[in-house]
Amino acid sequence: MMVSVKRELQLNNLDCASCAAKIEESIRNITGVTDAQVNFMAKKMVMPWRKAGLYWRRS
Repeated sequence: MMVSVKRELQLNNLDCASCAAKIEESIRNITGVTDAQVNFMAKKMVMPWRKAGLYWRRS
C-alpha cells in the first residue's frame, strides 16, 4: 500500500509567475511526486507525493 503525503513549502525569493510555473513543471517531473501547486502571491508550494516513491530529506 502506498501512503500519500502532502508537504507545504515556503518559497522565499520567488520573483515572478514564470518562475513559479517552471518550479511546478520541474517538481512534477520528479519520480514519486503526484502534483505540484505553486502560489506565486503567497510564495508557497504544495507538493503531494507517494511516500514509497520519494525520499524526503530534511536539511
